[in-house]
Amino acid sequence: MVYTLLKFILYMISLVCVIYGLSCIPFEKMIKKNHVRQFYVLYIIVVLSLTYLVAHFFLDFMTIRFG
Repeated sequence: MVYTLLKFILYMISLVCVIYGLSCIPFEKMIKKNHVRQFYVLYIIVVLSLTYLVAHFFLDFMTIRFG
């Protein structure tokens, strides 16, 4: 139960951090005209993928046992 709650909190923190980190990239200059919908699909996929990777990195890092 505690581990599940920790995972959920870590996923939410990772989601906020990933969105904040990607907000510094000027995507408006890269989007082709009339392709905004495709960009948002790609953006959501990238955000969810990075969130998963960041959260799992920290979960694995916290469960490392030395010695």
